[in-house]
Amino acid sequence: MKTLALFVSLLLTAAAAGCRDDGSQVTNPTATGAKLIVRSGTSFGMCAGYCLRDLRIDSTDLLYTKRSWGRGSSTLPDSLLADTITPLRWAALKETVAAKYEAFSKLDTIIGCPDCADGGAEWIEIEQGATVRRVTFEYGKEIPEIKELIAIVREIRGKFEE
Repeated sequence: MKTLALFVSLLLTAAAAGCRDDGSQVTNPTATGAKLIVRSGTSFGMCAGYCLRDLRIDSTDLLYTKRSWGRGSSTLPDSLLADTITPLRWAALKETVAAKYEAFSKLDTIIGCPDCADGGAEWIEIEQGATVRRVTFEYGKEIPEIKELIAIVREIRGKFEE
């Protein structure tokens, strides 16, 4: 019986350690040859119209998606808008990711209470090869550790929301 209890205890400890997201498996995207993709978006749980907006940025392309749910969603088709990012803008974004990635990787995956009381949620996601790290926070809030990164993606996203 003691052996079984010890085995179960070790198994649970190993499982809990394997589920932690401490950022130690990720490296700075600009330090490897893996393709870098940055995503940013917003969502509102209790809304009518386009409640989910998502921007995907890679080295050449911008893809902006608007989706609806809830009231009125049956009348609104998904909206997809595409554009290109200039090499200068991409370089600035990539440089900001490189400068802020360590701080980004140490942030909790959820900060505050996103979309509580229908305040909305916002996120930034960085994908490098098979590694994806997303941080979700309250819509419109500033996260001091990554404020420059937030500013750049909000500016790019804003061009689609005009």
